Amino acid sequence: MIFRMSRISRQLACVLALLCVSATSAHSSPQLVDPQRFRESQPGGVYLRTLRNAWNLSGYGRLLRLTANSATLYNYAGDLCWRDPLLSGDPARSTVTAYYAFPRRPLSVNFAMTPDGTQYPAQWMPFIPAACLRAPDTSPLFAFEAVAATLQDYYPFASARGVNWNERITRLRPQAQAAHGDAELKAVMEQLLDGLQDAHTTLRGNAGGADFEIAGESKFTFARLREEFAQQSGSGDFFEYLLAWRAQQQEMVFDTLETVSRRRALNGNVIWGKLPGEVGYLAVEQMSEFEEGASLSRDRELLASTLDHALSDLAGTRAIILDVSNNLGGWDQVANDIAARFTDVAVVAYSKKAHSPRPTPEQTFTIKPAAARRYTRPVLLLTSDMTVSAGEVLALSMRNFPQVRHVGSATQGALSDVLLKGLPNGWLFGTSSEIYRDPHGRSYEVSGIPPTVEYPVYRSTDFDLGRLNAVLRAQQLALSGQ
Repeated sequence: MIFRMSRISRQLACVLALLCVSATSAHSSPQLVDPQRFRESQPGGVYLRTLRNAWNLSGYGRLLRLTANSATLYNYAGDLCWRDPLLSGDPARSTVTAYYAFPRRPLSVNFAMTPDGTQYPAQWMPFIPAACLRAPDTSPLFAFEAVAATLQDYYPFASARGVNWNERITRLRPQAQAAHGDAELKAVMEQLLDGLQDAHTTLRGNAGGADFEIAGESKFTFARLREEFAQQSGSGDFFEYLLAWRAQQQEMVFDTLETVSRRRALNGNVIWGKLPGEVGYLAVEQMSEFEEGASLSRDRELLASTLDHALSDLAGTRAIILDVSNNLGGWDQVANDIAARFTDVAVVAYSKKAHSPRPTPEQTFTIKPAAARRYTRPVLLLTSDMTVSAGEVLALSMRNFPQVRHVGSATQGALSDVLLKGLPNGWLFGTSSEIYRDPHGRSYEVSGIPPTVEYPVYRSTDFDLGRLNAVLRAQQLALSGQ
């Protein structure tokens, strides 16, 4: 096994060396492209001829092989390279490679899900290394090494989360090597990820005939809910339990809104209305899946018409409480679309950069005023430790607007997109791999984004009334003008 891995490393390194030579002759780091230059990669349903090549997305440890009608994805990390059995085909075609633009750097292309989204710089490759084309190694040891190498190469927050990967991996490797089957491997992987408490680092699969998920959020509210879930028998799925609890939280707030003003839309994921004193209320519960099976473009379309309706209803209010205290995330582009409804000027909101052993560019995102109904009166942005991912990205943007006060409690601290890697044994691993920063260069990963007016949303004494009490407190702040 050790000899075979070193051989893979040499073959992969030879190809990467070719890329390094071409990169050095032009620019030391991949370039970003003006979003207006992006075009569809598959007009008519087939890839353009200029894109039918092998490409190296070095910031994310991915190789892509594009033909007229297919996208094959390979993962690499450390000494390993393997075909992704889960994310090749339609997932790769419909997401990462949906749009393209050519930078000035030779032998390169930038892919993107949408022109205004994250750019994925890729370098041309003469071929996919033979090591990546080998028959899949479905052994427990390979799966362990693939996850371990991915964490070592692409996870930026080990120090902040108090994890020493080298020590942990060295200690657990003999157990992985001795594992017989997926059930024993699962126990090793639980130890590998133990205590990480990163909402964006998960391992999903099947072991012993039963589906499993190894996940870990941080902070009080998720921990309390997982404790309650473990003590009940009505639901066997934590996420279903979480959504039912969130619906109860939402219902208490909804009942408090003035009857003639309150509305629900998008499967209950957006609610709005008025509180006494002409204080508006708008809650967005997630940033995706506003209807079953919706694409990103469909989600944006649905949300746009809903926000037009909501902000029209709330136009005469003295202030709005924008409640994302239970927002479980989704698309950054949706978060940016919401932020664009609350500004009349373009504002630099945040930047992001992939963590990788190879150079990666830092991409800056500017929120421009929406060409639709907007609201620029005072806004109280309400967050909690249940505000996760794209919910946090919205908070990162909104804090830059002068009329916005951030209230409640700090967010979860899991802003990064999830880097997904399907494993040869059929499991799916995902981890944080990007660093988001505000315009001052601050990162809030792990710590969460702190409000300027801080008060607890969820606490042990009145846990199930937490959201309602937090909204009512925000209402009082709006009425007092504080």
